[in-house]
Amino acid sequence: MSFGLAHLQATFAEGLRYQARGETCDIKCGQISAEERLQIYRNNFVMSLTEVLQATYPMLKEVLGEECFDAIARHYILSHPLKQGDVSGYGKHFNQTVALFPNVVEAAPYAVELARFEWTLDRTQQEFGKNERLSLQPLEAISTLSEQQHASLILHLYSWVFPFTSNFAVFDLQRAFSQQNFDNLILNNTQFGVIACDEHGHPWTKDLNREEYQLLTNINNKTPLGKIPPEALAALQSLLTLNVVAGFSLADHY
Repeated sequence: MSFGLAHLQATFAEGLRYQARGETCDIKCGQISAEERLQIYRNNFVMSLTEVLQATYPMLKEVLGEECFDAIARHYILSHPLKQGDVSGYGKHFNQTVALFPNVVEAAPYAVELARFEWTLDRTQQEFGKNERLSLQPLEAISTLSEQQHASLILHLYSWVFPFTSNFAVFDLQRAFSQQNFDNLILNNTQFGVIACDEHGHPWTKDLNREEYQLLTNINNKTPLGKIPPEALAALQSLLTLNVVAGFSLADHY
């Protein structure tokens, strides 16, 4: 019985993605056929997940227009089945689906990167909602270390902090959307930055200079301070003011 139910559920899921017909999904016919009834489910299924994607990628939707965005969303939904009831993490790799539409990429070359940017914004909130257990020493304890120990010190970012770099000025684009002022916006510029959450779980972003970003990526890679280039270490104070460092540990072998 349980196998029959599991098989029926799997077949129905395939039917929602046009990989099975209504007759094979054990849908009862009435005034309309099983296939027509299944189509109603399909429409509702696509519409619901499209709304999820719209909420995750609001700037991309604004850039592409609702009709274009929904067409790409439909393609994504039918090729990326929802495997659980929780939709909070749905939409990963949507940027790869955007890249499959050459007309879209030609009209808005930055669209793929914008999708990746918005997914990272969503990902920070997903990570913030998890219970993170870190066995780290607080930053205040650095003052108790000897000078010799400083070289083996490893700073750790919070799990909801992500370095982000793009060939397009997506940080500036987000700022333009926020201010509804697109004057003097130049998108064909490489930008470095950080995407994170504040203590209340609200996402925020900040573009960084090259040295700040170099330091951020080294910290993200858990590089001991002694192995980080001096020009990057010079940005340590400005980076610490962003409250992205959870604490520190010491390298076992340095």
